[in-house]
Amino acid sequence: MRLIICDFDGTIYLDETPRLFLNVLARDARNHSLVKAFYLSNSWLYILYKLGFCRELMRKRVVDGIANLLKGMDQRELDEFFEACVEIAQKKFNPEIIKRIERHLESGAEVLILSGAFSPFLALVAKKLGVKYWLGTELELKNGFVTGQVLSFISGPEKVTKLEEFLQAKEKSGIKFDLKDSYAYADDFHDLPLLSLVGHPVAVNPDPKLYKWAVKNGWEIITRC
Repeated sequence: MRLIICDFDGTIYLDETPRLFLNVLARDARNHSLVKAFYLSNSWLYILYKLGFCRELMRKRVVDGIANLLKGMDQRELDEFFEACVEIAQKKFNPEIIKRIERHLESGAEVLILSGAFSPFLALVAKKLGVKYWLGTELELKNGFVTGQVLSFISGPEKVTKLEEFLQAKEKSGIKFDLKDSYAYADDFHDLPLLSLVGHPVAVNPDPKLYKWAVKNGWEIITRC
């Protein structure tokens, strides 16, 4: 069976989910000063990140920081928060990738959204797109409340590990995906290990390093949005 693997930030969604989550959190007056303090405390790291340094440190720190801001939410509040995020995010969905997903589903393929974004958020996105599978960063809940801790963080190489675990679990249940006949869509050079696993890698609005690699190896490149 063919599997279609889609990154989210920069691929399905033409922006960054951390900014989205923080903007929605800041709508609540109780969080406004906390979000402002978060931005200020990480401004130096963000500059280094934009210069190409501390990439994984920045992403992990941002995810941990947002998880801490969500601390104390019960399941209902968490669901409402992510529903608000999806409502905004869908306005910036990449129309070309949405069309690709629809065509893949119509052909009988299965789609997996694989991203560092929070899993409950991706679950709502997947439902909206008619997608069955998703893997994302997991938040810890105890007694029905967000603890502020992250159980698993997905980024770069971890995507390959999570994909392999997913494939093994599906094979045990009798579903075997053929990666040579599968597609992967991503925008970031750090997703190269993931893209290299499939027979049909597609670079979507790629960063300079991924663009150069895609051109060199004859990969499909999508720059329309």
